[in-house]
Amino acid sequence: PNDVLKADKTPYKVFTAFYNSLEFLHSSSNIKEFETPKNLKKVDFDYSFKMLGIISSAKEYKLAWNINQLLKMHLIKSDDINLQFQNDCNILVSTYLYSTEYSEVRLLKNKSIEFTNIAKPYLIPELKDYDYFIHILDEGCIFDEFWMLEQLKNCNSIQYIKVIDVSELKSKDNLIFI
Repeated sequence: PNDVLKADKTPYKVFTAFYNSLEFLHSSSNIKEFETPKNLKKVDFDYSFKMLGIISSAKEYKLAWNINQLLKMHLIKSDDINLQFQNDCNILVSTYLYSTEYSEVRLLKNKSIEFTNIAKPYLIPELKDYDYFIHILDEGCIFDEFWMLEQLKNCNSIQYIKVIDVSELKSKDNLIFI
């Protein structure tokens, strides 16, 4: 680290032995890899949210306006969500948000608006035919996804809408931090 080096980029005397020992480690062929303990606990994420999939050719601001009119809510443009994956891959997902004290409803664009180093630039690649998702995190039990589905079937800018079973998605982990 730079904070242990002098201005001329040499280590302070205290650290010289430490740096020399690192040189030895890098040139050694006796380095052993440690096995991961088998008693590690698996972390289960909470997938208690609900989702609707939408096929629509409408622009997202127009779709958000239509949803606001039909569901009597106020989705507003929120900061885009940057999802980073391994190997320097990332996607930028456009989002609209309606928030109450105990609930959040998000309109998410499935196709990334910006991406790097990724072959399938979708939030949910296995559902690439869907243009948008409505992500419902509802601790207050205010929003029923089936009621929302019935209301949104009357929207002219929605060609198709379906309740998505999150537990069956391969890439459901993409939705954890949304």
